[in-house]
Formats: sequence, structure tokens, C-alpha cells
Amino acid sequence: MTLDIERLEPTASGPRFDGTYELLQQLAAEADPDMDRDTIESFRNKLIGNETFEKVTLVGSDGDEVVGLARVWFFNIEGNRDLAEARIEVHPDRRRAGFGTEMLRAAVDLCAANDRPKLLGHGLNAGANAAFWESFELECGLVERKSRVWVDQVDQQLMQQWIDQRQERAADYRLEFWTGPTPSHLLEPLAVLSTAMNDAPVDDLDVGDDVWTTEDVVELDEFLAGAGLERWTTIAFGPDDEPAGLTVVTRNTAKPRIGGQGDTVVIDAHRGRGIGRWLKADMIERVRADAPDVQALDTENAGSNDAMLAINIAMGFAPVYELGYWQSTVADLHPKLG
Repeated sequence: MTLDIERLEPTASGPRFDGTYELLQQLAAEADPDMDRDTIESFRNKLIGNETFEKVTLVGSDGDEVVGLARVWFFNIEGNRDLAEARIEVHPDRRRAGFGTEMLRAAVDLCAANDRPKLLGHGLNAGANAAFWESFELECGLVERKSRVWVDQVDQQLMQQWIDQRQERAADYRLEFWTGPTPSHLLEPLAVLSTAMNDAPVDDLDVGDDVWTTEDVVELDEFLAGAGLERWTTIAFGPDDEPAGLTVVTRNTAKPRIGGQGDTVVIDAHRGRGIGRWLKADMIERVRADAPDVQALDTENAGSNDAMLAINIAMGFAPVYELGYWQSTVADLHPKLG
């Protein structure tokens, strides 16, 4: 059995594009029934990458039917340029027939061609997906919890307490907020804080520390705009105007009902002052006031990230499902794929 495997371009149209769209909507609903279907626009946006945040979608067809997908990401940030991330997906009615192995082989070949010796398999930490990666003797090195909070259910009194409490320990700190691309005077602080995200737990994964530059921040702005995502960003600055903390929310302009709570970090020297809670409370109150079409926020945290999970649980975030990361090398996977 050999699939017809081709790369799907963002400008594609026709049966292969339509079949990929329908398959991804079915897989998304299988994992999360509350998630809205993509519009054609938002689906096409998901195929778009750029030089720093490169995305490749490989589509496997059996005759006229799209049965398998390999979505591969190359994040060209200093520190992990030897690494690729892949999500292998198969039509629910066509699993356990070897299609996933075919798609993984194509993804591994793509990694080899792009000089990426390390591969992270990513997807649901349950059922067919977990069994697939374990069938190649890969262990799950990191488990993340995807959680969701409905904005109208967040306790506004508690959020105001978090905002007010910072007066006790961080009265000489300030917040700077913006939407969309990063203003030039904030590129360097955002690069510093994005690099500080290396403090987030990675458990047993063998990954390096991402080192962000101002050019990477600009590339991320371009990538998000191309993906149809509007970014809301808040930075906390300390007494000497040094960057102290960060939180980010994204709003999908094509289907805004469920937004994304992205990076939140406080640099170690500024911890213990309630800055993380202040940042999160300030942001969700902005969302509540200025983005009424955003009804919920999703976030992903390592299961071992007790500090951030505690904040999120207090806000009302509840688990949706678990995601796993399975790590291997191209050299180790090749013989296992036959």
C-alpha cells in the first residue's frame, strides 16, 4: 500500500484541498466538540508560514479520498534549529491500515531533507494518537493540559483583587499594552521576555533554549497576521524600566468565539510580587471590555507547571484534553519505518 502524498500549498484549490479541509474539521470535532469549524479563510490561513515559522502540510490520498495528513513545523529560532515538530493524523475510518506510518515516513524524509535530525511528535495524549507514537517505541516526554475558561464566568471581583494587590508589592511597576504588530521601541523587551519563556517546564524533552532576537519578533508578527490572528500583548516593566513580565492573547479574526491565551512569563528577579496574576487579570478584563466576540480563552500548560496551573485554575480554566510530545531522532525512526 502506497499513498499519493503531496504538499498542500495555501493557494491550493480543488478536491485535495476540500478533502483536507473536511478531514481536519472532523478531527478537530473529534478532539473538541465545542470548537467552532474553520471557515475556508481560517483554514487556508493555517497553511501559511514564513521563513522563521515554516509550516508544511503533507496530504496523503488513497485514490480520490484524503486519508492522512502530516503537518510539520520548522521553528527557526536560535537554540532549536535541529528540531522539527510533526502531527500525524489519519481519517477515523482508515486507521490501523498503515496510512499513519506512510505519513510519518514522508515527514521523516522531509526532516532529513531540511537537516533536522530531531523530531517531536505532537498530538492528543490518548487513544489512537498515543498508541501510534508508542508503536514506534517512543515515550511521551512532556504532557500539556489544554484548558478553557468562559470569559463571562471569570470572577470579576477576584480579578480586581489581583489588580489591586499589586499595589502592595509592585506599586512601582507599570504595564504597557498594544494590539497587533509590536511597536519598534518594544521589540527588544519582547525578545527578552520571549527568551525568558525557557523557564517553562519541558520535563523529559531533549530541547534547547530558544534565543529570540528582535528580527524573530518581527517575523512572528508577520506570521500571526498571515494566520489571521490578532495578538494582544501586555508587558510589565520594573522600576528601572526593565522588562519584568509578559502575557499574550490571540483572537482569530475569522472565528473569534474561542481565543487563545498564549505566553505568560515573569522573569525570576521580579517574581513574588503578584505580577503574573496582575498581567492575567488585566488582560482578561481588557478582553471582556473590548472583545465581546471572544467568549472563551484556551491555553496550554505543562502538567508539571504548578505555578501557572494554580493561577489558571483560580481564574476558572478547566481541562479540555491532554497533549503529548514524543521525541525521537530521524536516524532512530528510519529503521522502524521499514
